[in-house]
Amino acid sequence: RDDIFCQKIRKAEKQRAEDDEEGTVTLMKKVRVMTAAEAAELVRDGQTVVTGGFVGSSCPEALSKALEQRFLETGKPEGLTLFYAAAQGNRDGSGADHFAHRGMV
Repeated sequence: RDDIFCQKIRKAEKQRAEDDEEGTVTLMKKVRVMTAAEAAELVRDGQTVVTGGFVGSSCPEALSKALEQRFLETGKPEGLTLFYAAAQGNRDGSGADHFAHRGMV
């Protein structure tokens, strides 16, 4: 793994040097943006889901909703472990409430 990582760093450094010679600079790598539903599809049975935020602030509401919707429609993913540091949600069906289904966690 270290060799692959080092190769990637060397390749990126070489590309930056070539960009500098051409007068252009690559500031950021382009990444694919996905919907919450697409991200929810990546979660597999038995995985650990870690969320941040506190009460209703900065919780990944769209992703939590998408995971809940997927579970209700398909029964997947099941057997998840939900890990968070502090209260999630406002006791209104948001936050960790999305995971409150038998078999989901």
